[in-house]
Amino acid sequence: MHRVFEVGFVGLLLVFMVGCGEIEKPRSQIEIEAYQLDILFVQADHAELCMAGAGYQLGCRNVDSSNNRAVAMDDLNGDDVLDAVFGTDNSPNTLCLGGQLGGLSCDNLNLESTTTLSVSIGDLNGDEHLDLIFGNEGANQFCLNNGEASFTCRNLETSDLPTRSVALGDLNLDGNQDIVFANEGTNQVCINNGAATFVCQNVGDTSDVNGGVGLGDLNGDTFLDAVFVSVDQPNQTCLGNGSGEFVCKNLGDSAGKANSIALGDFVEEVGEDVGEEDQLPVIDLVIAATDGYYVCTGDGSGGISSCKEEINNVNTIGMTSGYLNGDNHLDVVFVRETGPSRICVGDGAGKLRCRTHNFRNSTGAYGVAMGRFAPYLGIETE
Repeated sequence: MHRVFEVGFVGLLLVFMVGCGEIEKPRSQIEIEAYQLDILFVQADHAELCMAGAGYQLGCRNVDSSNNRAVAMDDLNGDDVLDAVFGTDNSPNTLCLGGQLGGLSCDNLNLESTTTLSVSIGDLNGDEHLDLIFGNEGANQFCLNNGEASFTCRNLETSDLPTRSVALGDLNLDGNQDIVFANEGTNQVCINNGAATFVCQNVGDTSDVNGGVGLGDLNGDTFLDAVFVSVDQPNQTCLGNGSGEFVCKNLGDSAGKANSIALGDFVEEVGEDVGEEDQLPVIDLVIAATDGYYVCTGDGSGGISSCKEEINNVNTIGMTSGYLNGDNHLDVVFVRETGPSRICVGDGAGKLRCRTHNFRNSTGAYGVAMGRFAPYLGIETE
């Protein structure tokens, strides 16, 4: 049983952690380990796809997509190649279909111009085709996929509060993907009846700017829990009861300023055997904030045993986590609106080794995603 689910976009609370070094490397020469996942960075006027390659380097190139604010990746047309969806600023969102050599062919989705701050992907109506969910500054939207990456879109009857982050998971154990929205105001949970019809309700405290949301089983009861991070209010953990309802409390003494969160086993327990079904890992939190980034070590009961702040990543606004280099330890990529991003390799004990990733222009990035687009530059897929 998996305890960690896809989390919303956008420091770090660690039990034992070292700071990220300011080691500058030329573009496309970021040497850490042999990367096995590609990284897609979202910038305002284009995207940058950095593909894993031989020589332990990332080979980067631009993707023709403009006015970007968010990104999500998955195989949307069943050809076993990753595709990308970009949320945009006051313009139609963009769908980019992947090619066998890692290329992307992009076109606008049939949506009216809107500002999308978060994108998520999942099967909303049980037809085994992946659908799209857009968290917007206005009405949120979802788009049902016919299996060939052709979409029928409509508004979701949520509040018109701006949405900063979207997460998907089965909150009431009926086998359907439900939606959690982190809003500027009151957060919402939308329970899915399996046919992409939703009943929405508020959850957690009100905040002027809720930055992000992540889902995972924090207390080992097999029910999904939620963690909301906020720019102006304390961060919150909300423990689920398996019926789509939550009991929320503040996350320690956290003081907000947070833009994004990821959940995962970043601080592996001594003697932990991830191969045993009954030895589920304790979930930890990684939080990206305006004043740095944090790692919080989970205590297995829905709380936090310890946290530590790392202030090197000032103005971090987004991140993604995944197994970037194939060592089975979770890694993190942080992005900043102004300035270079950072690629951080975890060791499973709460320590990260980070390198700066500079872009061709002087601007930063709004979002980031990891995935494997194609066998490329010398690294074979399994």
